Formats: sequence, structure tokens, C-alpha cells
Amino acid sequence: MTRIYLYIALFFLSGSVAVRAQDRSYYLLPYQNGGEYKLIQGNNGKYGHTAAAEFAFDFLMPIGTEVTAARPGKVVKIQEAYNDNTKKPGEENYVVIQHDDGTFARYYHLTKNGALVNVGANVRQGEIIGSSGNTGASAGPHLHFDVTTGCSEWGCQTIKVEFANAAENPLKEGQTYKALNRPSTDSSEAKAVLAVVNKLFDEMAAANPQGIIDLHTGPESQLAGIRKMKDGKMRLDMIGRDAFSKFFTDKSVVTKETMYDPKVVVDGDWAMVWGRYVFWVGGKVSHCGIDQFNLARTEAGWKIANGASTIDPGACTEKEKAMKP
Repeated sequence: MTRIYLYIALFFLSGSVAVRAQDRSYYLLPYQNGGEYKLIQGNNGKYGHTAAAEFAFDFLMPIGTEVTAARPGKVVKIQEAYNDNTKKPGEENYVVIQHDDGTFARYYHLTKNGALVNVGANVRQGEIIGSSGNTGASAGPHLHFDVTTGCSEWGCQTIKVEFANAAENPLKEGQTYKALNRPSTDSSEAKAVLAVVNKLFDEMAAANPQGIIDLHTGPESQLAGIRKMKDGKMRLDMIGRDAFSKFFTDKSVVTKETMYDPKVVVDGDWAMVWGRYVFWVGGKVSHCGIDQFNLARTEAGWKIANGASTIDPGACTEKEKAMKP
């Protein structure tokens, strides 16, 4: 019992990781990699980016510029019948895409016949969905982009987002932003990666050593614990996959860990998951810290290559102390 308790104080155990598709960094700039466009109006801009539209973005771009999906989702609305340069409110062409968390991305002021997708189509992150224009209430050619929650009509509440392939966040009005070639944050891939992490937690809770072993790339996989000692110094402990699995055989140990607001980045056949966690023993908060996993895509699917946790009993915030297992 003591051996297991000491080990789980260094590492992480059963719990759940929820995909937060609304996470602000899941978005990419709504134009092709390498494209550079000036943000002529940002959040809380004085020309219409107020009240429900407070978190909108206007990018200056020539008519006919390729517009891409900032996140994957399903096309639910399009309008492409109006001409450019009319300056008439209500004559905006647009594409609206619903995400898997129920939010909506709106791409406004597209050119005539500028919707390059059909209603009902499922689009990938970064896929070309339209051509920019200057339709409706517009002072000049640009793309209006925002994300709403609850509904998709004009007047629905926008939400704050950040862009994983921008050099800085939040974006600053008047600055030009290049769409950098950054790893994908496609939420469907994120779900597949997080499912493996969830499965690891489940196997630990079930005290199933073989289940833990099967989730790793091989015997070379290692896990690290970085623990703050009573004297303030940090101690690093490393353990291999097989030795790690042998600590989880006693079903009488009641533990739980929750990693909340996890972040996921997928870069081809590699992925990283990290986030803060709370760890309970016997229903009481034991310690808090950060979990981090590196995963590799294999013929058998995503597998854990290695992982690490920081452990500091004194680092729990008031919010974390109040959390329940």
C-alpha cells in the first residue's frame, strides 16, 4: 500500500480528460498558410465590433482571396447572391460553419458566388471555403470573422478566440498577421489523442498492468515525476513502462485525478497533451501540478511514447482545492 501511494504521488491516476473544443487556441487564422493580412478592426472596435459583436475580427484582403476554415465543422448556412460594392446592410454574402461544440464560425462579406462549399458539407480545418469580397455593409474589401454561441444570426453573442498559427495573441488592431505553418489543432484528432490518455487513466484505476502496457509504444517508454520537496528543491524520478504498470495492482487504493482544460497539439504522426490536474487520495486533495504526454501514431493507433508530471502539494489554487473528485 505504501509503495503504491508513494508512486501515485509522483504520477497520475484515474480521472477524465474532457475535450474543450471551445478552447480558444483550437482556431487557425481564416486564410492560407503564408498569407499576410492586416487586422483593420479587432475586438471591441468602434465600427460595429461592440455589444454582441465585440469579439469580431476584420482582415483587410483583396476581393477573391481564398478564405479557409478556422476550425473543422459542418456548413449550415451560405449566401452568395449579392454583388460587391453596394454598401447595403443585409446584402452580405457569407458562410456559416457549426463546430462540434455547437459554436458557429461566421465568414462575412464574401464576393458574389464566393461560397465554395455547400450546406451540409463537412469541412476540415484549413480547407478553402470561400472567396473574400466587399458585399453588404462594408467600407472596403475585407473578411469579417467571428465565432458565436447559441445561435448564428447577426446579433448573436460572439466569443473570444485566439489563433494557434498567429505570432501573438490577442491580435492587435493595425498589425499584419502571417498565417504560420503550425501543427494542426483539429478537434477530431484531439479527441482521438485524448481517448488514449483517458484509457490510460481508466486502466490505472482498474489496476490493470497489461492494459497500461498496451497503451504505450514499447518497453522504451518512460514516465517522469518532477516533485517539489520540503526543502524547496526539485527531485526528478524516472521509471519505465513495465515498472510503472506494476505499481497498479492494488484495487483497494482509492485515487482519482482530473486534468481540466487540457491542451492538445497534433503534428502529423506526433501529438502532445498537457494541462493542470488535481489529484485526490481517499476523496481528499493530495496535490496538484501539470501533466504532459507525448504520443505517436502507430499502425495500431495512437500510443503513449512518454509522459511527465509536476507534483507540488502546496501549488493547488483555491479553485482546485474546492474541486470534488
